[in-house]
Amino acid sequence: MTKKHFSCTKFSKQGSAIITVIIFITIFLLLISTFILYIRGREKILTNFGYEVQTYQNAQSVLNVALKEYDKNLQTHHYKSHKYSYSLFGKDSSFAEIKPWGFFLLCTAKSKISKISSTRRFLIGTYPEDIYGFAMIIGKTYLPVTVSGTSKITGDVAVGRQSVKPGILKGRRYKGEKTVYGNIYRDNTSYLPEANTELLTAQIDRLKKLYTQAESISKIFESNDKITRINLSNHIFLLNENDINTIKQMGIRDIIGPGILIVNSDIHIEEINLYKQITIYSEKQVEIAASSSIDHVLLFSKNLKINGPGKLRGQFFANENLSIDNGAELLYPSIAGLILNNNQKDNVLHIGKKVTIEGSVLIVKKADTKNQLENKHKLFIDEGAIINGITYSDNYTELKGTVFGTVLTGALSFYLEPTNYVNWIHDAEINRPVMLRNFIYPIAFKKTGKLMIIKEI
Repeated sequence: MTKKHFSCTKFSKQGSAIITVIIFITIFLLLISTFILYIRGREKILTNFGYEVQTYQNAQSVLNVALKEYDKNLQTHHYKSHKYSYSLFGKDSSFAEIKPWGFFLLCTAKSKISKISSTRRFLIGTYPEDIYGFAMIIGKTYLPVTVSGTSKITGDVAVGRQSVKPGILKGRRYKGEKTVYGNIYRDNTSYLPEANTELLTAQIDRLKKLYTQAESISKIFESNDKITRINLSNHIFLLNENDINTIKQMGIRDIIGPGILIVNSDIHIEEINLYKQITIYSEKQVEIAASSSIDHVLLFSKNLKINGPGKLRGQFFANENLSIDNGAELLYPSIAGLILNNNQKDNVLHIGKKVTIEGSVLIVKKADTKNQLENKHKLFIDEGAIINGITYSDNYTELKGTVFGTVLTGALSFYLEPTNYVNWIHDAEINRPVMLRNFIYPIAFKKTGKLMIIKEI
């Protein structure tokens, strides 16, 4: 081997060794960098997770603080919308907005740390101490209450000095051992609470003004014919029967809030589901079919029909006629309310056979129309219907079904042709002790108690 050849071979080996070392160092540095990035990524993930947990808890905390403040100043703002801002831990920003939503309060609580935020929504009700615990309160205290047939009242009652007595109807004697299975409080002073209809009136007035701001909901699906659901995204949209038909033809099943729908025609809601804090305002007739699923919806209409069987949850109001039939089931904490503002004298809130409602049923005539005509409006609860919660009528209640909770009424009535028996209860049941546990009342009365969280929605 020549000297020149040996030198080249030696240089080649040295060069290979250097390249190997460089590759090794490069791989090592890449591994170190990857490890550092992994650690930093994990740290960021853990930090973000910690922020997510903290903001989630902060949102609950800001609600509790705001609720106490709102409750304390209730006499000042009378259930108006109010915003609160806080910094709970120095480096976060949190706020809560509390506003009337039907006969409840809706609280939106949001907390933000860095770029991480949590938004939570809660439904707020109350514990009205003056009616809590009663099975029945009668407003027209100058009349005695008569129980007949197989009727049974379990719980305390507040009536006039003429108290509660058994009655004989068409030769049938009262079957019970006692007229009331509880305490009877006799006083000619009425303990019937006054409904806070102004709370709804203010909301309806605001919704009327939104008509000019609303866009047609058709803009959503006309721009995208492949969508499977409609997200309202806190916008205001116009909706009519043609839109409903087009939505069904496109195979869209879900309309998701939060958002507001202004309805400008009679509509029939069928095979369409409505979810998550949707407010619907209509001056026409609305009919909801059993094939639709409704959850946390606030609906105002002129006339409203709800047909079962099917499950719904929400607040359903009308100002002329409201009927719920065919075994429909309204889940807690639902409200069915007929708030009259016209001069008709025989309006009926009709709860049909086998209907179940967990929540509140109310019929009331606004203060400015009460004395214009003789009032004959009433709440009618048919046989087989079950109300688990409270019923309220500022006039008459005809009860043929069952109330597991509290009946608040001006007077009872029972019609057996050709006679209407005033302040009679016949073949019906009121049972306060089996009312839903932890039932929280709507803010439907002018005198309320402590504000309470019903649930997160």
